[in-house]
Amino acid sequence: MKIAGIVLGVITALLGVYAFCVPLGVFLGISWVIAVLIIVNGVESIADGVASQPKKDTGKIVLGALIVLAGIFLLFSGILRFLTDMMMVYLIGGALILYGIFQIVAGWKKKEISTGAGVISIICGVISVIGGFLAFGHPFLTMISVGYIIAFNLIMQGVNMIVIAVNRDKF
Repeated sequence: MKIAGIVLGVITALLGVYAFCVPLGVFLGISWVIAVLIIVNGVESIADGVASQPKKDTGKIVLGALIVLAGIFLLFSGILRFLTDMMMVYLIGGALILYGIFQIVAGWKKKEISTGAGVISIICGVISVIGGFLAFGHPFLTMISVGYIIAFNLIMQGVNMIVIAVNRDKF
């Protein structure tokens, strides 16, 4: 198990290094993953409908088939994948804006208890709101940033897997 953990850690870290080289490709690959997950969800729905007792659930089977078709359409439609990627960018921007607003409100309330914590929370909230508007205004920059974040996480996970595998006997 120790060698397998080290090998998987090295592979994960190398994938992270590769992802650093093509951050936009990493982000655009997310829609492929979503398409595959949709297909798997549809197949699961079909299997659940077929296995249901005492009789087959035709509604689940038909819905599962439609879900599989939607996943296949997303998988092979470049325009639909592009729209999915763009929607993710705008969801990220919207989430940052909402998070920032809530952080500003929480900081304002915290300011009465602890001035320092309240001010820091307000500053972080303003930065989040600005980041959200940047995501809306510069979707390409957002795509690349998310790709770099994924790459960084892959490298960190790979190193973590290696450290855990090497020290497995010490825990």
